[in-house]
Amino acid sequence: TLDLLKSPDTKMAIMAITTANYFLKNGQLDPDAPSDDIGQLRHDVQHPREPLSAIGMLVEGLRLRMKAGLPGITVLSCDNLPAPSGDVTRNALLRY
Repeated sequence: TLDLLKSPDTKMAIMAITTANYFLKNGQLDPDAPSDDIGQLRHDVQHPREPLSAIGMLVEGLRLRMKAGLPGITVLSCDNLPAPSGDVTRNALLRY
């Protein structure tokens, strides 16, 4: 949750989400990806301060940490993806 991500005590976020929840199309973050059938990513792009998706939650949590002057955290992706999961996570966060 955002409360945990913005806590000064948090040092790491460990996640395991499905490939579909990265909302990728041809390896790129895509708000219109077929996997976003419930509109989470579309919602997050329109309402970034009220995230529903894992990617949106991470981005907002990191933004809140930065705003509070807190140090960054380690984001550890434990996903079973065809590409290195850290690279996929990093790219999704940056593209968001």
